[in-house]
Amino acid sequence: MKQNKFLVGNNVLDHLCTECALIGGTAIIVTEKNITPFIGLYARVLSLLNICGIEHITYQCDKQEARFCDAENAIALAKNKRVNLVIALGCESIMDISKAIAVGYYVNHAVSVFYNDDKTVPNNALPIFNILTNSFLKNENSSISFFSCDIEDKTLKNLSSDYILPKVSFLDLDYVVA
Repeated sequence: MKQNKFLVGNNVLDHLCTECALIGGTAIIVTEKNITPFIGLYARVLSLLNICGIEHITYQCDKQEARFCDAENAIALAKNKRVNLVIALGCESIMDISKAIAVGYYVNHAVSVFYNDDKTVPNNALPIFNILTNSFLKNENSSISFFSCDIEDKTLKNLSSDYILPKVSFLDLDYVVA
């Protein structure tokens, strides 16, 4: 099983450039629509990416539940901008959508196929950099992703793959909500 790098402490976000520079290019930043509680963190991420010369676009999605429509829209944006890395700024559904973007980028079918068909498995993914906003973790730092498929009965579908394990996770204590 693959393992990722997990940086915890004050100012660990300062290592974002070092970690992302190995891949370079263009990043898609995935965050929630209401970024207000994390505006300082978001501004710091943009500043760091600008410093290290990584172009970036932002996709804002619904924080409540991971939805395939958000994932598909973000994948289309990522393909259009030819990104080569995903930065998840947030926890829970933000991370699930980021994982779906990472595996959906390289396929020509709906990303939901990976969640609905156990025989269809990813064979590639964009690297994921996870900037955590909460110290209470669920599946954010794992190789598992969950999507709500049915609004009525809250059915969850999951994908488990080493391809969606974040390359690096940052838990910067200067920005995290306890």
